[in-house]
Amino acid sequence: MPGKFTFYSENIDDRFIVLDETEARHAIQVLRFQVDDNIEVSNGLGNKYAARIVEIQKRSLKAEIVSCTSYERSRVNLAVGILKNSDRMEWLVEKCTELGCHSIGFLETKNSERSKINLERLHKTAIAAMKQSHGAWIPTIHLVDWRQVLDSSSPLKFIAYCDLEDGISVKNHPHALFDKAGDVLICIGPEGDFTLDEFKLATVQGFSALKLGDHILRAETAAITACAWANWV
Repeated sequence: MPGKFTFYSENIDDRFIVLDETEARHAIQVLRFQVDDNIEVSNGLGNKYAARIVEIQKRSLKAEIVSCTSYERSRVNLAVGILKNSDRMEWLVEKCTELGCHSIGFLETKNSERSKINLERLHKTAIAAMKQSHGAWIPTIHLVDWRQVLDSSSPLKFIAYCDLEDGISVKNHPHALFDKAGDVLICIGPEGDFTLDEFKLATVQGFSALKLGDHILRAETAAITACAWANWV
């Protein structure tokens, strides 16, 4: 039997799981799974299933659920300025999915050099990253309006900014901040960062200034750093 792999399916009921054509082909033709082999499947919504293959067809695979384990979702939500390079946004989504992120909202800021992104491609990137890392959650990936971000009701809200002298530093953050219940929202600017006016407006709306280190980070590196920091404090 092949080694451990995590498959993804949206077609799950109380007893059975059906893998679609793409997942089934990978399981059967590439990994050589057979009837009676055990597989692991995630629905991307916090549940991972241990299942036994009971039927293999040309374009699908059916497995009987043996057990289900539910995982708590991440508290971390990112709002990231749309990046100029699509590959860098995919890399951001991949790594933040692996680290554990509940949602990634891409927003158009004054320094953004584009306004349209391929959400379907980014979603597929997140699915692949969840499977590779044996995760249970696929982050919600969507376009978000700046005003919507500013009006967020998250009890913990941060905005990272390059030209920052004072503020909360990831090197010496107060752990007491994270004793609050609820989600954490972190805003990361695009290439060129947020404008000073955008930064000041966010702080007026209750966002805490966040310093991610002593070096100037690329936007995607900043997002990954922030995600890791918020998940591990």
